[in-house]
Amino acid sequence: MSTTPDKMYQALLTKVKAVVSLVHDDFIYISHEPVFTQEDDQYIQIVPGVPTAVTPQAGYYLIQEEFEVAVWSRLYLDQGNRSTEKFANLTYGVLRVMTEIRSGLFNHILSHDGNDDLEDNASLPITFERGSRLFESPEQPGWCYMADTYKFGYEIT
Repeated sequence: MSTTPDKMYQALLTKVKAVVSLVHDDFIYISHEPVFTQEDDQYIQIVPGVPTAVTPQAGYYLIQEEFEVAVWSRLYLDQGNRSTEKFANLTYGVLRVMTEIRSGLFNHILSHDGNDDLEDNASLPITFERGSRLFESPEQPGWCYMADTYKFGYEIT
């Protein structure tokens, strides 16, 4: 069971697209920086982490890696008024998307081709590490985001 980080992230992207019905596939992507266009008001960003070798033995390595899944949503209410209503309304929408992602990723073992018998599957299931509250982006006025951190493991040669 050995694979590459690229295969694992492509499998993760495929899984997130499969479980999310509230955001179009074109607006779910892997990136270290958020990408905004005027085409939609919600985006899902998968942020790769830094791999950590856990067990280096005879050329095989068990890698554990944390990654984030951030849900971005545009605020349409008045930006000058930082009201509770604005955040409550937006939090509900973001949490709906996060609920789909969380239920699809918890304890899921990534497989590159959707076939559980292949050698390029993850070795450890996806686990939830921590979540966050809704934040307004200082770099992107009018956008808020919430991010969850997950961990998974895979073997490389």
